[in-house]
Formats: sequence, C-alpha cells, structure tokens
Amino acid sequence: MVRTEPEVARQRPQVGAGFLPAVILLTTVTSVVSSLGAPLIPAIARDADVPVSAAQWSLTLTMLVGAVTTPLMGRVGGNRPRSAVLAGLAVVATGLLLCALPLGFTWLLVGRALQGVGIALIPLAIAIARNGVPAARVASTVGLLSVTTVAGSGLGYPLTAVVARQGGIAAAFWLGFALCCATALIAAIAIPRSPAPQRVSVDLCGAALLAVSTAGLLLALNRGEPWGWVAPRTLALTFLSAIVLALWVRRSLRVDHPLVDLRMAWGPVAFGANLTALVAGVAVYLMLSLIMFGTQAPSTNGFGLGRGVVTAGLLLLPYSLMSLAGSRLAAMLGRRMRRDLVLPVGCAIYGASAVVVALFHANVWQVMVGMAFAGLGGGATFAVMPALLLRGLPVAETGSAVAFNMVLRFLGFAAGSALMPALVDLFAGDQPPTHATFTAVASVGAALWVIAGGAAAATAALVPRRTTAAAAQLSPASGSG
Repeated sequence: MVRTEPEVARQRPQVGAGFLPAVILLTTVTSVVSSLGAPLIPAIARDADVPVSAAQWSLTLTMLVGAVTTPLMGRVGGNRPRSAVLAGLAVVATGLLLCALPLGFTWLLVGRALQGVGIALIPLAIAIARNGVPAARVASTVGLLSVTTVAGSGLGYPLTAVVARQGGIAAAFWLGFALCCATALIAAIAIPRSPAPQRVSVDLCGAALLAVSTAGLLLALNRGEPWGWVAPRTLALTFLSAIVLALWVRRSLRVDHPLVDLRMAWGPVAFGANLTALVAGVAVYLMLSLIMFGTQAPSTNGFGLGRGVVTAGLLLLPYSLMSLAGSRLAAMLGRRMRRDLVLPVGCAIYGASAVVVALFHANVWQVMVGMAFAGLGGGATFAVMPALLLRGLPVAETGSAVAFNMVLRFLGFAAGSALMPALVDLFAGDQPPTHATFTAVASVGAALWVIAGGAAAATAALVPRRTTAAAAQLSPASGSG
C-alpha cells in the first residue's frame, strides 16, 4: 500500500541539529572515496608494472560494484537505514585498508571493489534526509545532496593528489580510511534508529545476474581495442553479457519484489532523467579520466602536459567548486523556465566545455577553464535531476527511484572509465598518442553530451506539462535555494 505524505510525516524520526551535516558529510566522503583512485591510475600502473588499461580497473571496479550494490542497499537499508549506513562504511573502510597495505595489485583491486559499496550509500543518504528534514526543506536538501556527488568527486582528485605526492599511494588510502572512520562515528551519533523495522525481501539472484552482465559488458568495452573489436572473444563476451542482462530484465519484470522496478524506472515520467543519467555518466568519467591521464602523460606529440599528480588533481578543483555554483544556476533557471528544460541546458554547458578542452589543452590554464565550465554544467544537470525523476511518483517510491537513477549514473561512470583507455588506443593506433588523439577522445565526450541533452529535451517535449507541475514542488528552486 502506498503511504500518503501525512503518514510519512508522522513516521519522521526525531533528529538533532547535527543530522543534516552528518548526511552531507556521508555523501561527500563516499564520493571522495569512490573517486580516490582516479588521479593515481598512472602511478598505480608504474608501481604495479601493469598497463594503464589494467590500472584503470581500480576506478572501473569501484563504479561497477557501486552500481550493483545500490539497489541492494536501497532494499535492505529502507527499513534499517542507520544499520545499513554503518555496515556499508565498515565495508568501505576494509577496502581502504586493503589498498593502504602493501599486499599487491590484486588486493588493491579487491579493496577498490569494496569501496564501491560507499556509492550505494548515496541514495540511501538522500532517502534518510528526505525522511528526516521538514517538508519545506526536502527539495533544497535533495538537490544539495545530489550535487555533493559531483563536488565530492572533484574534491577527491586534488586531495588525493597532494597526499599521494607527499606520502605515496598508500598515504592517500590511509587518508580515506581516516575519513571513513570519522564519518562512521558521526553517523552513529547523528542518524537515529528506525522505529519499527520490517522484514525485507531481497532478490539476490537478480543482483547476481546484474553483476555478471555489467561486468562482462565493461570488460568487453575495456579490452575491445587490444583484443580487437570484432575478435571472437570480444563478440562472444558481449553476446553472453547481453543474454545475461536480458535474463535480469525478464526476472525483474516477473518477481514480486525485484531489485529494480523497471516499469516505474522506464515509465514516461522517469525515462528522461534516467536515460540522461546513464549517458551523462559515461561522458563525465570519460572526460575526467582523460584529463587525469593526459595531464600526467609525457608532453611529447602534444597529447600530455607532462605534469605530476598534484597538478592533475588541482585541475579538478575548479570543477568541484563550480558544481556548487551549477546547483545555484539550476535553482535560478528553474524560477524562470520549465524545470525540465534546465536539464538540457546543463548538458549543453558541459558539452561546450568538452569542446573547449578538445580544442585547447596545451596549457594548464586552458584545461582549468574547461573544467570550471564542466563543473557548472554538471552541477546544474545533477541538481535538477531528482526533481524531474520524482515528479508524479508516489512518496513511498522515492528511495527506489533515486537508487535506480544512481545505478545508471554510476554504471555510466564505470563505462566512461573503461572506455577512455580503449578510445586512446583506438585513435592512437600503433603510435604514441598525439594532440589529435586527445582531441578525438574529448570530441567523443562532447558528442555524448549532445545525446544526453537531446534525450532530456525530447522528454521535456513529450511528457505532459501536468507532470512538470508536480516537479515544481520537488525542484531545488522551490526550496530555500
């Protein structure tokens, strides 16, 4: 039975003054940890003596595990959010410990995979905040927490870079371990216990099918260039992964308690936000991975800047800061135009930044300007997305809707992370990458933003205006922002 808003209000837990800061800290730290390995990929490749494409899995695995565990955490954490948060942070801390200790490349990958559980805590934190803050502040709070996933990733890059420069790769993971433990302590104090938890049915078989299919597709994407895009094993892996994905879809449509409610997720109301989240996710991490790799690559042939990990990390600081400005831009635009039109505007800004970086990347300041505009576009895009996602949906479906949107977003992140080295190899061929290689890969990112913005604009034109009226009550613009 669907709960009404008054029923939800009566069930709101009693929270203290530190509740909202604790939830903001939770989403920010988990975003920082999830992106922790990105600036370190070239250093990991050197230290472990593995190709960059192999080291890239230290980021891709995190995103993949996050995408798979997000709906699981949404199902389990809906009744016991405080326990789920603390258990999730314990898993993340374990993963950080494995990466910090000198156990070898394999255990580093295992640790990075465990850190992906932290991604699953983000939609859970949004659901906790929605249930704990006053109704008048729900819109602005949900928008803010959505943007922290962008800002947190941007903050993680320079923070990781500076620490790694001073103390090595292990020091960056020790810092993440300390942040994770501190966040767990604050969450244990500030997040209240659930009043009356109930038994939850979890589709573990569906989770396994989703994990196998997405892992297989990402592996085929990552290894397509060295294996050959039409090589038998590449085609076989892609075909088998697609079959497993189809089995997951079939199961999700038939079981009583699916991991993801696909009928709701791909309905006319949520379709635009979810499709944009997937494509935009690919574009975001394709560009961020390219910037991190290109900045640290040798400056010969015009591909790289030949700078260190600190410079690479600091390049993303404007991205993080401007993402917060992007959320304010979304609020301002939302007061002057239909809110479902704000999403294609954000995509257009990010796409324009990709074009700028594709054409002008010979100097640090040029890349920094491009990343500042990317942050502005990303902040606007992800701040308005919850409003469009939740328009017209029952209150009881909030957690599930946000969780699936996050699944698609982080699947996109994982795909973009895996796609970047494959595209570099594809455009470079047998020669070292050049200026033209960088331009070509960045142009692919720009094209993806055109697709994302087009999907958002088409949905805005097709979805009836009456559904956007409901979105007005959920938009960041309708809150205090």
